[in-house]
Order: sequence, then C-alpha cells, then structure tokens
Amino acid sequence: MNSEYRQTTPVSPRSLKLTPRQRQILRLMCEGKSNKEIANSLDISLGTVKQHAAALFKRMDVRNRSMAVSQGMKLVSESADTETDKQSAQKPLDYRADESLLVRRPCTTVSFRTSPTLNIKQRKRFNRTLAELASRVDALYVPDDSGGGEVLLGIKTISEWDVLVAVQIVQQACDQTRLVLGTCGLVISAAINCGLAVISVDAEGRWLGDTVATPVTSATRKMLNGCALGEVRIGASAIDMLRAFHAGLLETSSVLISLDNIGEMLKFNFGAKIRQIGRAAQYQTLSNALTTSVPSRFFQLCGQVGAGKTHMCRAIFSQSIKLGLPGKYFRSLPGSQFFNATTGVLLSLQDVCDEIASLDKAEQALVIVDDADLLHGETHAAVINTLVSGDQTSIMSIVTSQVPRQYACQIIELGHLSTRLLEKILASSATLPRNNEDAVFMAARDAIGIPLYALEISSSKGADTTLPILTAVACQIHRKRLSWLLLRYLVKSVESLDPFDESAVSRAVAAGILMRSGKNGGLVFAAPILRRAVASLAI
Repeated sequence: MNSEYRQTTPVSPRSLKLTPRQRQILRLMCEGKSNKEIANSLDISLGTVKQHAAALFKRMDVRNRSMAVSQGMKLVSESADTETDKQSAQKPLDYRADESLLVRRPCTTVSFRTSPTLNIKQRKRFNRTLAELASRVDALYVPDDSGGGEVLLGIKTISEWDVLVAVQIVQQACDQTRLVLGTCGLVISAAINCGLAVISVDAEGRWLGDTVATPVTSATRKMLNGCALGEVRIGASAIDMLRAFHAGLLETSSVLISLDNIGEMLKFNFGAKIRQIGRAAQYQTLSNALTTSVPSRFFQLCGQVGAGKTHMCRAIFSQSIKLGLPGKYFRSLPGSQFFNATTGVLLSLQDVCDEIASLDKAEQALVIVDDADLLHGETHAAVINTLVSGDQTSIMSIVTSQVPRQYACQIIELGHLSTRLLEKILASSATLPRNNEDAVFMAARDAIGIPLYALEISSSKGADTTLPILTAVACQIHRKRLSWLLLRYLVKSVESLDPFDESAVSRAVAAGILMRSGKNGGLVFAAPILRRAVASLAI
C-alpha cells in the first residue's frame, strides 16, 4: 500500500501547532521543492530553511523529510518529498548504490466516480473492474469507498503513450460497466489529467513502491466534481499531451464530452494536407511504393520519439485514401492493445490479424502498424508474421519498430533535422508567432534536431520545459535505465566527476543524454534542453 494512502493516525495543523513559517515550508516540501528552491521562494537563506526543517521534523515527531511529507499530505492536498542536500553531499558518489532517490515523473491520472444509486455489491464489482484494467497496463489503482477511485499511469513505469492508455481505460471502463453491471453506462463519470508526481526510485529509476506525492491527482478529482454522470472531462495538460504524442489531431476545443464519444479522442483526421518538411526523400520512397511495383513492400520506419514517425505514417495513409486504396491503420498501446486510427475502436491482437487477413491480396492496399515497438514477445511476432504473409502480394506494410532479421524489409530512417529545416517547420506552424525570428531560431537550435522538441520549445511561453518534453526525456531515462544519481549530480555540480561509474556514463552517452566534451573528455549534457529537463525532474 502506498505511503500516500497509508496514514493511520489523523493529524491536523492545530494538533501539531505548526508556526506559519513551518506550514509554509511543509507546503513547499509537499510540492516537491528542494531546500534551495524553498529558500528562493520564501526569500530566506538556505541555512534558515534547514533550521526550520529540523524544528518541523521534531514537532511532527518524524525522523526525515520523507516521513514529514507523508504525514503532510493529510494537511495539504499537494505533497512531495526530497532527500536532504546535506546528507547527499556527505555520501561518496556511487552510481550503483542501492539508494532511494526522489524524482519528479510525468503522471497521467484517471479519476472515476460512480452513481450513488449503485449498491455495495455493484460498487465492489466496479472496483474490481478498475483494478483489472490498471493491472493490464502496470498502472497503480487507488480505490475509494464510493466504488470509483484513481488509476495512476507513470508511477510504476512510464510511457509517452500513457495519456492514450488513459483514454483507453475510460472507454473500457464504460464498456465493462454496461457488461458487468447491466446498465446503459450513465452510472459513472471520469476525468483525465496530466502532471508531475514525486516518487521514490533507485539509482537506475526503478520505482521503489512509494508514491510520495501526486498533486495531479487532487487536480483531477476537482475536475471530476464538474462532471455529470455519463461525462468525461479532459484537462488542459492532457489535451497538450494528446496533441504532442497523438500527432496534433485533437481539434476539438471542448474538454467535456460524453463517455459514449470517448473513442473520438483516438481517431486520426486524414483529410488535411500533411506536410513533410525535411522528410521529402523518405516520403517519396513510401509514396512511390503505393502505386508502383518495388522489390520490397515491407518497410520499417525508424527514429526516436518526436522524430515524426507517426506524422509520416499519417501522411502516407492520407495519400493512400486520396488514391482510393483500401487500407488499415492500427496504433499499438502498452499492454499489447491496439486501436483503429480511422475509427477509434479498440482492438485485440486477433482483431488486428483478422482485419489484415480480410484485405483482398489481389488489390493494392496499405497496412500500417504504428508504435509497434510497444508490442512484445508473441504479440509482436504474430503481427509481423501476419504482415509478412502478404509480402508477395500487392499489400504494402509499414511498421514503426525493429523487425527480426529473418524478414526482408526496407529500413527508412528519420534522423535529426538541421536547424534550418526546423526553422521552416516552426515557420509553417499556425500556432507560433511569425514575427519573432530570434525565438524561432533559438527554439530550432535548442531542439537538437527533433521536431517535437522544436514545436514544444516554441510554444512553451517562456517556461524552461513543457510537460511533453519532460515526458519524452523521462521516458528515455527510464527506458535506458540511466543513472539518476549521475544525472542529478551533473545538474547540481559543475565540477568534474571523480570517481565515476563508467558503465553508467556509457549508457547515458549512448542514449544521447550526455556527451564528452573538451580535451579531458568531461561530461556535459548533449543539449541545453536536456539539462533543463533533467533539472526539472531531479530533486
């Protein structure tokens, strides 16, 4: 059970008799602020913050800041935790240490509420349904007595597609409500929002079981209060995440929709012209393959998150529609799930294989399996085998994942773009000011060749980072098992690393987060945007 929800002895500000300054410091701790950040916020010295913190711990009868924040969650709705800087500084630098660290991690929260007309048995059944849905995608489920509760994505593990999974969970919960409770689906309401959670991890970012603070959960609960039964509210941060990782196709300005229409959030719009700045050669290769006979009709699209793989897939599928070709566009989700990008309907593996097999192999057709790198083991093999079975026919297949070597496929790489090309992308974006050439240039330069970063930096409105950038960087760190101890040290210190763990350094360099610099090969972040992102995530 999480420490956040495990408090057994109720406490109150009155019983603790905290001073106004102690309450201020506790609240800032609960927001994930470090001692230095608290000092800056309150305009006091770092030493004064430490003195107040020591008195606060004594007053609360706790041994450390983690315990203080855990109890403080009952006093303030938003809480966080940090390791003391002094204790960290006294320890030798050991990247393999089995040490509990605190980091901010992007989190997506789905809050559910059930109708008070449901009886206890029905509420318990819905609780079990939510627990099963959360378990399938390795999410954390925190039930409440009303039969609802929160599903937290990004705590145990993190994915760029967590916000899409959240939509999927709401859709499945609505379907299960009709099936299990025998109702029309109007007995529940939901809300989806994204933000940052503070969690405890080991040196390589593995969750240690303590969710210290999830301010986004409190915000999502408040959103839920404005929903009638049968409605789902999508928060502004979730809209931003959907736009960033869902190819920018969320065109509705409404954030309150019917549960029956939740599948619309997963649909792509293939009607608009989709430009391919900087990717003309790759686009032309795929476009030619739609209408001409080429040796290979099986393509593997490669590139890191934010490089534009989904953007390219959408463009090619849109072209196939204009040519009148039949086709299928499937998008993968964590947990080996799928949805049809043209209808928003959730699909099983068998559904996908059946739909591919249903295509007339005597006709020209296109099949896309996007984000297929989320599929593992037998699921991935089954999809590839189904696609390959049509390889000698007129069916053209595109996958965005690694394809086993035994299958002949043409690899199309979407690498980093030049600053000049990124400037063109930014200049063509309708959401960005066209009269600030300096801002466009700076955004293109800092984006290290990744279109997603360039667009997010330009739209950040002066903020150091945006949630989509933090998510992309956090996922890269998590996926590559990079050392948070190493990254945190580099953010907080300008001195050379000595001693250091070469394996931790090598992984970070190979992942493109760090690079060697100067004659001595000193370590620096590969780009300012990466350093700013890590600084925002590390505590």
